Amino acid sequence: MFILGGTGGVAGSLMQIVYDLDHNHLVGQAAVTADAWEAAVIVEPGRRSLVAGQTGAGINPSDFSQPRVFDIRPLPLTRVNVTFPDAITVKFAGGGREGATVVITVLSGPGGAAPGEARVVSGKWETSATNWPDGLYKMSAIQKISNNAGGWIESTPIEFEVTYLFPLPSGVKSTPEYQTTFSGNGLLGATVSVLDSDKLTKIAPDAPVRNDNTWSTTAYVPWGPTWDRTIYVHQFIGSRKSASVEHKVRIPPIAPGIGSVSPEGLSPTFTGTCEQDARVNLVFSDDATPYPAVVTGRAWSFRRTLPFTPDVEHTVTATQIAAQQTSPAASRQFKQQRPMVTVVITHPAQNSEVGHGDVTFKGTGGMKGATVSVWDYVNGGTLGSVTLGADGPWEIVVQMTFGRRVVRAKQVIGDRESAYSALREFNVVLLQPEIDEPSEAGTQTRTSMIEGTGEPLGYVDVFKGSSTTPFLEKVPIGVNGRWKAEAIEPVGNKTIRARQYFQSQISKDTQPRTYKVVPHSPFMETPAAGDHVGKRAMVSGFGVPGDKVKVKLGPGTDPALGEAFVGEDRTWSIPVEIPRAGPAVSLVATSSEGTFESAASAPRSVLAGIFEPTIQSPAEGRPVLNPVHFAGTGRDGEAQLCSWYNPEVIQASVLPVTTATGWQGAASIALSPGGNWSVIQQTLTKDQDGATVSDKVTSHRFEVEPVPSEGKLSDVPDKWSL
Repeated sequence: MFILGGTGGVAGSLMQIVYDLDHNHLVGQAAVTADAWEAAVIVEPGRRSLVAGQTGAGINPSDFSQPRVFDIRPLPLTRVNVTFPDAITVKFAGGGREGATVVITVLSGPGGAAPGEARVVSGKWETSATNWPDGLYKMSAIQKISNNAGGWIESTPIEFEVTYLFPLPSGVKSTPEYQTTFSGNGLLGATVSVLDSDKLTKIAPDAPVRNDNTWSTTAYVPWGPTWDRTIYVHQFIGSRKSASVEHKVRIPPIAPGIGSVSPEGLSPTFTGTCEQDARVNLVFSDDATPYPAVVTGRAWSFRRTLPFTPDVEHTVTATQIAAQQTSPAASRQFKQQRPMVTVVITHPAQNSEVGHGDVTFKGTGGMKGATVSVWDYVNGGTLGSVTLGADGPWEIVVQMTFGRRVVRAKQVIGDRESAYSALREFNVVLLQPEIDEPSEAGTQTRTSMIEGTGEPLGYVDVFKGSSTTPFLEKVPIGVNGRWKAEAIEPVGNKTIRARQYFQSQISKDTQPRTYKVVPHSPFMETPAAGDHVGKRAMVSGFGVPGDKVKVKLGPGTDPALGEAFVGEDRTWSIPVEIPRAGPAVSLVATSSEGTFESAASAPRSVLAGIFEPTIQSPAEGRPVLNPVHFAGTGRDGEAQLCSWYNPEVIQASVLPVTTATGWQGAASIALSPGGNWSVIQQTLTKDQDGATVSDKVTSHRFEVEPVPSEGKLSDVPDKWSL
């Protein structure tokens, strides 16, 4: 678009600009306000002939101006793209007006020739220059079109700069392997060099650029873990060489090596390989805690103090840190076996003596699932074995004959064996018999059994004190291993020992057994079990003449209630006073000779009633008539009166008694005339000791007068006629 102006305008008209030869092709118009006028015109680039005409009142529409020729420039180029397709070529390209010709001019530079002109086809153009010297080029570019008169109409130029250097390689990268491979893109036909940080030392063979413009080369030697090692890469053709491209190489460490794990023990030592002075960390499948290993040079080791569960699959995972990078993880599965424990024989004791036959070997240190065996050290061979179901103690029973023995033990699990235990030496002998009765510091009666255990089918001698002559000789031992014999001994302290014999063997004597011999417990005849006893009672029975008998309340721990010697007729009688009443009263008796006292007899339970009710009426010596009236004192309950000479003759019964008012009542039968005595006994309901009956109490003598109307005494029951 441009502004076209002139003179001769008529105010109020419309000025129109059209092609000279095509007045219908309007390219611009504007309203005219004065003689001078202007109009904006839009015309395609090229040589154009334009005329101006105006329309309006009083104006001939066909009256156009003389034609005027204009050369219309094409638009400037918008951008020039510069690339370097190969080592010697600079390529220029871009977009332009269809059919136009693009001209690039070198304004200044090291001396390279400008590229050739390029025609715009399908809106695009390209051209190139070759063999430029390196340096900075200032350039301009136009596009031009024909003016159809043998000349050109040029656009305004655009200026740009091109720095031409031998092209850099691009896309440089390196692989993470220890012997790393370098690669990237380069110029076809060029050769790529990879140099160390000094930019002089080659670290890999030169690599040609392939047809797909790529290249690669592998380092001469493995580098190992690397952190940002700087290298420089350039490419060259002949004597022409690019600048260098900097690249930093990072190579992480590989996973550390994990050596085989010994299955022995629950705290094994783990070992492996690593980078020089790396940091190695371990993690176990049963513990999330990371453990640092001890690193020495290129080796690491670690022993975890926390024991592993035996016979369970575990995993150890190891990583190493080198060159500021953590390696991938390495892992190894392992299973630990408990170390084979050397068993300890605890029985028989060293240099001890054990009985022949079944000898029980005992020990500790057994392992679950192991077979423990006892071995004959002298003759070789296994004496006995046992397979254990749990850790801990073990026992093996072995048949053994008399003689000196040396054994040892070991345990086996599968193909794993423990070391042998220490040697255990002992003698198989005829052991001393055992004395069961009397027990140590025990008590026997004058006639009792001495008994015990020993070697079946052997025999036993029993000796007193230090005597060498047995007082019980050749007591046979039964097949059940028990022996016994009756011994009759006087009262006193005793000491015995026993010795047994079997086949040609003689045992050692037992340890002295001390005990004492005491009298037999006396026999209590009366009162019988369940008999009523009052506050005063007579206790009697049988015993050994000359023994002193004591009667006590059961169980016999209280002081004696009375005592007496047993007569020549083997009888004894002791009057006692019962100190308490109640349902739990029993009597016992003991016999003694000197200071040696028997055990108490079996408790004799009695019905003890020690409370004494009274008969206050009739008064002593007072004459009374039938029916006799009685009265007295007592405790809550009931009273019953009976004849003094025959308790089966009931004089009165079910008489109410209270502690406060006592009791009274008449006889239910006629009493014999003359002197009489009555006996009272109560049942008790509220005794503090729990007693249910009272003592039997006899009244004072009283006189029963005959009845005058009866006359004959033979009609009245009396103590002689009943």
